[in-house]
Amino acid sequence: NIKKKYIWFNINSKLTAEEKQDIARTEMGKIRRNRTITLIETSIMELIEECIKPTQKNIAIRTNLSLPTVKRYNKEIKGLLKKI
Repeated sequence: NIKKKYIWFNINSKLTAEEKQDIARTEMGKIRRNRTITLIETSIMELIEECIKPTQKNIAIRTNLSLPTVKRYNKEIKGLLKKI
């Protein structure tokens, strides 16, 4: 099982291993967050097209994310629904 590496550091970098790990964790968190938001936005658009009310529960079912995860992104969901 090969993992895709998203963050590369210059071999001549003077950063310690701990500093590199901290940077990598921060950046990976941003990547995962953006991926989740995109998934939720896509699901909302699909639900609306199918004339299904985009509730948090319906979004969770559609995206296979847990309900607490969907609730965590409630602000983004409300922002998207206001634009529509």
